[in-house]
Amino acid sequence: VWSNLFTNHTSDNQIAKYIKMIIENNMDGIFHVGTNEICDYKEFIKTLIQALQLPMPEFVTEQVPYKSYLAVLSRRKDIPAELQITNSDIINYLVPKLVHLL
Repeated sequence: VWSNLFTNHTSDNQIAKYIKMIIENNMDGIFHVGTNEICDYKEFIKTLIQALQLPMPEFVTEQVPYKSYLAVLSRRKDIPAELQITNSDIINYLVPKLVHLL
């Protein structure tokens, strides 16, 4: 995993909700679909593993030499609050979908 790499995340559900909103409201422009915050990639993976109640693996960590970003945060003002989600929301969405696969 990478450390010092800051990302944001999305889900299939969030993308579908955005598409529905865009179509129903005849919107146009560029839409960045993802969480409204960023987090360290390694910390996100660790939090997901903890939420799944799995034993923490021994990570092979690649330290990015400087603070890097692989994220786009939306600056649009026309996105409803219910479509603005956090990394915790993504983890809460993923856990029930992944836990039955374990």
